[in-house]
Amino acid sequence: GQWAAGVGLGMLAGLYGCGLMAFMGVAPDAPWLASAATGALFAAAMVAALVARAAGRAPASANARLAELQARIRPHFLFNTLNSAIALVRAEPARAEAVLEDLAELFRSALQDRGDAVSLGQEVALAQRYLEIEQVRFGDRLRVQWVIDDAANAAMVPPLVLQPLVENAVLHGVEPSVAGADI
Repeated sequence: GQWAAGVGLGMLAGLYGCGLMAFMGVAPDAPWLASAATGALFAAAMVAALVARAAGRAPASANARLAELQARIRPHFLFNTLNSAIALVRAEPARAEAVLEDLAELFRSALQDRGDAVSLGQEVALAQRYLEIEQVRFGDRLRVQWVIDDAANAAMVPPLVLQPLVENAVLHGVEPSVAGADI
């Protein structure tokens, strides 16, 4: 349907151009058929180029999402989270369930196509889930305080712009410190 519409519009554009030439007297014997065929051919070439471009981007997009998932869910983070949940199962089953739900949400978010921009509120919610998981692991060593203007939550930002900052704060600030750190 898109191909036919594109070729049809190209044909109409060719006919329109030919009509203008005939109206202005530039081409008294207007080449109607040749103009329509040229417009259709040019439009078909443009549509083919756009389709090829879109097809070429699809594998790159899938590879980028896979690389994002691999970079985001580090194996030791996954194992630490599962071990923390296992440790909580008997003592605090509700908290163990919350940890596993947070982990599932991180995976879900990493696998879905979030487009070119998401709201800052969504990014903050994702970072909060990540920090709740890490809070189980680090306990009092991880101290989190959020100071966010409610008006900023609607701002559009690139997906996962906040996550690496939060992960690096935990990895380089909390993990090596005996006293922990404030984030």
